[in-house]
Amino acid sequence: MAHGRNKYQSRENKARVREVLMREWDPIGVAGIAEASDEYDAYVAEAYVMLMDRRATKEEIAAYLFDIATITWVCRRTPLWRSEVMLRLPFWSQ
Repeated sequence: MAHGRNKYQSRENKARVREVLMREWDPIGVAGIAEASDEYDAYVAEAYVMLMDRRATKEEIAAYLFDIATITWVCRRTPLWRSEVMLRLPFWSQ
C-alpha cells in the first residue's frame, strides 16, 4: 500500500477523478459519448498522482488542467473555471 492506500481504493479514487474531469472539465465536449469515455485517461493519471502523491496545491493541479485544455486542446475557459473543477475533485483536503 502506497501512503496507506490499497489498490482497490486507488482504482476507485482514480475512477472518481475520471468522472469529475469528464463531467466538469471536459474541454472538448465529449461527455456522454460512449466511444470517448477514455478520452482524458492520460490526464486522470497525472492529476491523481499530483493530488495524492505529490500533494500538489489546488492551483498547481488547476494550472496543469488549464494548460492541457488551452494548449493541447486549444480551448478557451476562464481561470474561475479551473478552480471550480478542482473543488469537485474527490478527497481534496487542502
